[in-house]
Amino acid sequence: MRKNLILVGLPGSGKTTVGRLTAARLGLSFADCDTLIETAEGMTIPAIFDRKGEPYFRAAESRILADLCGGSGRVIATGGGAVVEEKNRIIIKRSGFVVFLDRDIGDIAGCVGNRERPVLRKCTLAELAAQRRAWYLACADAVVDGRTAEELAERITEIWRKV
Repeated sequence: MRKNLILVGLPGSGKTTVGRLTAARLGLSFADCDTLIETAEGMTIPAIFDRKGEPYFRAAESRILADLCGGSGRVIATGGGAVVEEKNRIIIKRSGFVVFLDRDIGDIAGCVGNRERPVLRKCTLAELAAQRRAWYLACADAVVDGRTAEELAERITEIWRKV
């Protein structure tokens, strides 16, 4: 079985939605890192940030990501900040074929509320994009853009079938 198909990108770029669609098209299992963190911690990501802080969240994220990337044959939606930690970038790159969802910030902004995304309480989406873009690109084996989740899933499916 092939390694994993791993999606990276900004918060709100569609990793979860596109990941589910792509997994269904390819007949692979789907795993969402953020959902697994919330399940393991018994609280939402904003609550984790508020009660335990970002360093605690990043450590939990690293543990979950390492566990997910240890398997194969699944589509994995990482958290938008998974690439912040160098050890995560190494795990992501070694564990599968990585696709950066490089959506237009204007398209993402309509999907993202600052209250739901703790990192956006401190900066704008454009600032976050500037901070993280090089990390996303360093991990990526492919870069896709598009306006809809269906369009992105179709492009990723075509790429995956060729690798």
